[in-house]
Amino acid sequence: MEIKIGNVIRQLRKANEMSQETLAEKMNVTVQAVSKWENGLSIPDVSLIPEIAEHFGVTTDYLFFGEDKKSADSGIPNDGNLYIVQAMNGKILGCEQWQSEKMIRLELTPEYSDNISLSIWGSAEIKGNISGGVSSEGNVFCGDVSGGVVCNGTANCGNISGSVVCDGNINCGNTSGSMTVDGNVCCGNISGNISSDGNIHCGDIIDSDTIKCSKLHVKGNVTCQTVYGKIIREE
Repeated sequence: MEIKIGNVIRQLRKANEMSQETLAEKMNVTVQAVSKWENGLSIPDVSLIPEIAEHFGVTTDYLFFGEDKKSADSGIPNDGNLYIVQAMNGKILGCEQWQSEKMIRLELTPEYSDNISLSIWGSAEIKGNISGGVSSEGNVFCGDVSGGVVCNGTANCGNISGSVVCDGNINCGNTSGSMTVDGNVCCGNISGNISSDGNIHCGDIIDSDTIKCSKLHVKGNVTCQTVYGKIIREE
């Protein structure tokens, strides 16, 4: 790899809006020494390398080569941006630059989807099924979930076998666990209990004890001991 320490120091100094005089003062060297570094006429004394790297918040690899060897090997850019990395068993499965308005995207291949539960600090779009549960501080989009779902936003999933607690709406396939939802529920067949502050749109209701909602829009049969809410039959 080509040694780029002079150019890197110049780039870091300018990015931090720092003059050669200021850098020289902080490193306890002359301005002429900094100028020689940046023009490739000399390199900093070996004792100064860690100090310069720490001052700019980079590694010594980055100082010498303009990138971290570890980052280069892993495929993760070293450009000062925040990246969301998906890794399992020491293998990086995906890497995407974080943007506040975008959902975190995860891809669960069959090789890595068994016996996994996810806890996400944000919203996530998950490609694949989840054999465990999923917890999200925002919205979550995923396939089938064998465990429970907890989210502070909206959940759009396949079939859900576990319980659901959600502050937003739920759009899913068949459900067999209990649900507590602040918004609306739009699902397939229901075989668990559901409490919703909004409306429920579903297919058959099978082996449920209690359904609570504002309005129950049902397309199939209702075999439920108690329904709190107006039942609306739909074709």
